[in-house]
Amino acid sequence: MSLWTMTDDANGKPKNLSTAEKALTFGVDVAEQAAETSQGQGPAHAGWVRREAYTNSLGHARVRLETLVAAGSMSSDAEDVVMQDLNIVVGTQPANSSSATGSAVEFAVVASTVPTGGTIGFQWQVSTDSGSTWANLSNTGVYTTVTTDVLHISDNTGLDGNQYRCALSATGATTVNSSAATLTETA
Repeated sequence: MSLWTMTDDANGKPKNLSTAEKALTFGVDVAEQAAETSQGQGPAHAGWVRREAYTNSLGHARVRLETLVAAGSMSSDAEDVVMQDLNIVVGTQPANSSSATGSAVEFAVVASTVPTGGTIGFQWQVSTDSGSTWANLSNTGVYTTVTTDVLHISDNTGLDGNQYRCALSATGATTVNSSAATLTETA
């Protein structure tokens, strides 16, 4: 989407940039700028931004953002893979659960988007190998509400040591996994 007349390619990127500079330049719309800035990592203005990775004097990888053309009215762009419209923030992580064999168990997660207004999707997952691999759960057997903020397990028998986490998604955001919580059966 071209928001100004000094463009020369299909993405509407600013003229007079070398091929290498174009590879580092992307559009940041108003929502993306707000989302990234709220996390302390965004550009100062919406518009065309150059992103450059570098290593500081202590050997730490850093990213430098430079606004090339501020466009406060930029309302959308095609480069959402670079800057997201939303960030997902987990406010409350699932807690470990310890209960007698045969008990019902719940795991819950609380999350929101920054800026607010995004719709979060939930997908609970299980690991039976201490977190090495994860599988999406479905509403079968002892598991219900696997696509909500609270996972219900009707009977914990045979599930001792399993770990559960929630994959959180939203349009315009990168999927975020909650921390893992462990189910422990007691006698």
